[in-house]
Amino acid sequence: MRKLYGIQCLRALAAIAVVAFHALGRWRYDFNVGQAGVDVFFVISGYIMWTVAGPQTTPATFMKDRIVRIVPLYWIATAAIIAGGLAHIFPNLHLSLGHIILSLLFVPYVDASGHLWPVLVQGWTLNYELFFYIIFASLLTLPKPLRMIALTVCFSALAISGAVVAPAPPFARFYTDPIIVEFLLGSLIAYGFSRWRPGRAAAVALMVLGAGGFAACGLNLIAGPRLLVFGAPAAFLVAGVVAAEGSGLPFNVRALAFLGDASYSIYLFHTFAVSIAARLIPSGAGLLGPLAGTLLGVAFGCAAHGLVERPLMRRLRKKRSAVSLNAVEAPAAASHDAVQPS
Repeated sequence: MRKLYGIQCLRALAAIAVVAFHALGRWRYDFNVGQAGVDVFFVISGYIMWTVAGPQTTPATFMKDRIVRIVPLYWIATAAIIAGGLAHIFPNLHLSLGHIILSLLFVPYVDASGHLWPVLVQGWTLNYELFFYIIFASLLTLPKPLRMIALTVCFSALAISGAVVAPAPPFARFYTDPIIVEFLLGSLIAYGFSRWRPGRAAAVALMVLGAGGFAACGLNLIAGPRLLVFGAPAAFLVAGVVAAEGSGLPFNVRALAFLGDASYSIYLFHTFAVSIAARLIPSGAGLLGPLAGTLLGVAFGCAAHGLVERPLMRRLRKKRSAVSLNAVEAPAAASHDAVQPS
C-alpha cells in the first residue's frame, strides 16, 4: 500500500477550512464555505473505504478497524469537553446523562438548543461516518459491481425519501439528509477510476471545477442545496486530485502531508483552542482574533495528534495484533491515512 499524498493534502486543507470557519464565526465573520471541509472529508471517506476494502476484508474486520480508528479518540475528546463543562469552562454547554450516553454511542440527540448535535458538536459528522461504515460493511460480501449498485440504491433512496417525505422524527430526518450521498460520490469515484483513469488534462479540469465551485460559494455567487453547492465541488476536487496524482503530478508536500495525518485530531480538538483564543482576544481586535484562533486550533490539534492519537493508535493496533496474529490487517482508515493499492 502507498500513501496518496494528494488526498492527504486535501484532508489538511479541509481541516484548516473547518477550523477557520469556527474561528471566524466566533468573532462574527462570515466564512460559510469553510464548513465545506466536512463535505470534502465525506467524499474522501467514501473513496478510501472503497479503495481499502480488499477481497479478504470481512464485515467484522472492517468494522473492528473502523471502531479502533475513530471511537477511542472521539471518546477522549468528548470526555475532555464534558470535564470542561463540569468545570464551567464552557458555560453554554448544557449536559444531561442521556445526551452524554447517546453521544458516546454515536446516536443523534436533540440538544437543549434544538440541534441534532452530540456533546462534542463536530461529532455530528462521525454519526454519519459510522452509519456509512455499517451500511458499507453489510455489503462487503457482494461482488464489487453488485456492491456498487446496492450502495447507490441505498443512499439514493434515503436521500430521495428525505427530500420527498421530509420525515418529522429527528432520527429519521438526520439519516435521510442528502449529505449522505457524498459518501456514495466518493465510492463511485473509486469504483470508476478502478476501470478508467482520466488523463492529466481532464484531471486538471476536474480540480479547476472543484476549486471554482468553492470559490463561487465563498463569493456568494451560487446558492442552493448543500449537496449541490458543497458536495459537487468536493467530488470534482477529490476526483481531480486522485486522477492528477495518478498521472504523475506531485503532491508530496511534507507540511500538508503531516497536517493530513493530524487532521482527525485537528478536527476533534480545535474548538478547545478556539474557545481559549476567544476568551483572550476581544471582538474589537479585527482579524487578529480569528487568525490566532485558527493557528491555535491547528497547533492544538497537531499536539493532540503527536501526544495522544499516535501513541493511542500504536498501542491499540499492537494489542489487536497480539490478540489475533493470524488476522488480515486492513490499512488505516479514511479518518487518518490515505492509501491505495500500489
